[in-house]
Amino acid sequence: RCSSNDALAGSAAFAPVTISSCSSMVNSTSNSLRFMSDPLIRSLDHYVVLVPGESEQLLTAAATLTWLTERLTALNPWPEDLRGCDGASEAAERLLDTACELETSPGVCVQWYAVRLEPPQS
Repeated sequence: RCSSNDALAGSAAFAPVTISSCSSMVNSTSNSLRFMSDPLIRSLDHYVVLVPGESEQLLTAAATLTWLTERLTALNPWPEDLRGCDGASEAAERLLDTACELETSPGVCVQWYAVRLEPPQS
């Protein structure tokens, strides 16, 4: 089972942030994705990135795309729904738009959640 966002519990380093929620899990042959439930979250410019055994990172959307591209470059095979992508950059964009978790090895998942650094303006 993939780790959850419990890694953020008790962390004040990036507080306050709003974390998106994921609604369902899709399993492929050897990897899994968890899909983002709120399309409005895509308009945010920052992501908190969680890697088991590492401190959370706060990245811009562009840096998160680079981070995902690097993970996908090292991953073989890709999840089934990414295999139609023309390359790691396109697959990373798809992941950033549609998911918040990627299993990089059996039972080890990396996660990214869109965050709002400031309260929304009224």
